[in-house]
Amino acid sequence: MFSLRVGLDLGSSNVRINVAGKVEVEGPSLVVVDVNSREVKAVGEKAKEMLGKTLSGIEAIYPIERGRVRDFSTAEAMLRFYFRQISRVRTLDLRFVLPVTASSVDKICLIRLAKLLRSGSVEFVRSPIATVLASGVEMKQPGGLLIIDIGSGKTDISVVSLGKIITAGCVRVGGRDIGLAIARSVRKEYGLIVNQSIVDTLQSSLVSASQNGNVLERNIAGLDASSGLPSERKVSSELINPALADTMKRIANGVAEVLRRTPCELCADLLDNGAILVGGCAKMSGISQFLGDYIGIPIRVVDTPEHCACLGCSLASDKQIERAGGF
Repeated sequence: MFSLRVGLDLGSSNVRINVAGKVEVEGPSLVVVDVNSREVKAVGEKAKEMLGKTLSGIEAIYPIERGRVRDFSTAEAMLRFYFRQISRVRTLDLRFVLPVTASSVDKICLIRLAKLLRSGSVEFVRSPIATVLASGVEMKQPGGLLIIDIGSGKTDISVVSLGKIITAGCVRVGGRDIGLAIARSVRKEYGLIVNQSIVDTLQSSLVSASQNGNVLERNIAGLDASSGLPSERKVSSELINPALADTMKRIANGVAEVLRRTPCELCADLLDNGAILVGGCAKMSGISQFLGDYIGIPIRVVDTPEHCACLGCSLASDKQIERAGGF
């Protein structure tokens, strides 16, 4: 029986699986297990629904943390769950999206995970290369292109020229840190404790990374921090947005640091070629404007920025693929 090649983008918050050039499977990279027996109770969306609920005897685990395999047993269970949505009988050849700053140890961990899954061949494509391929930018164009990938657990920054990664860096700050800043601000300003789903709603519909003067309001529900009882508040972006300043500056400083290490002739080209913004947080209001103003380079958000790397990994040529031995 023929094997099936799939592309894998393992994020801190979401797993995306590419089959035949399409993202066929997408879901939370979350597993809930029994504290005592370590039996898997839920994976993906069902596990996410259990977050924030006071259920005793269970533990929520994110098997992938900031681009690295944190827990092999739950990572294996999670991927088996998602693989069953693709095929229950065929052997899968895995092509992983590899973070730009991933080390040889990180690759070894992914190879070990692939062996646990009894996969076929294992290949890797560096994330910036996959991103450029999916974005439609000509890989062989002269000059540099800045890629900013803001994921849940970290932000990867790289400069690519003529199909090669010239400089790269990583800031251990991402969407999860933005969410924590929002939750802390809501508790401080409104005395309300909110769960992750409320934080996600505020991040997508209320807050903005740039102080554009527009004030938005929204009613949200949570627990009163004093009484512990259910309560509702009308929250304003005017009070929450300032809480994001530190997190956004850390990301911007990380981008600036990569640019300082980039050859000056490529930095000049970046003013013309600009930068592309990808990752799960790329659609957050004002983020491209904030970063563009900070570094002085025009930034555009690609279509479906959260899928860009996953889609691009299936487009890589032989020269752009790193193969794993032992398969």
